[in-house]
Amino acid sequence: MEEGPAVPASSSHEKSSATALNAASRIKFKNLDDMLDSFPREPVLVYFSSANCGGCHLQKKELSALRIQMGDNALKILSIDTEKWPHVGKRFQIRSLPCLLVIKDKQVLLRLDGLTKADDLVEQMRSL
Repeated sequence: MEEGPAVPASSSHEKSSATALNAASRIKFKNLDDMLDSFPREPVLVYFSSANCGGCHLQKKELSALRIQMGDNALKILSIDTEKWPHVGKRFQIRSLPCLLVIKDKQVLLRLDGLTKADDLVEQMRSL
């Protein structure tokens, strides 16, 4: 992924939902900033998807393989459905799905557009 701009601050009326994906549980956040504030010092992999996206279903399988390879506690993976929360997709200029962003300290460190294999993700994540 390439470097991206800082995550812009949201207005107080911006509502969205993000879901943390891990083997043990799913955590819901009231908005994107709440999610990012929950993990201020560690990189977070944000998975933008849609229920009607075939590539997104394949990407979800690759993310499961990534979690196994890196260990469930080594990486936070968060999912955002762009059909339900289009304003979040606009905020990050998501133009194609699936799209993966690695965010740390509200900065986009890495962006991967399209289906990305687990082995490639492991290599990219370790290089960060």
